[in-house]
Amino acid sequence: PIALSVAEREGRLRPGDRVLMAAFGGGFTWGATTLQWCRTRPR
Repeated sequence: PIALSVAEREGRLRPGDRVLMAAFGGGFTWGATTLQWCRTRPR
């Protein structure tokens, strides 16, 4: 979430961009998801 906030603030994310988020844990635990970025708050 922090990296997404920084990227949005720096203008590197635009509405319609696709974002891949992956996470890794101990052992063989992992997860991933994709989403389409959209602006939900006014500037």
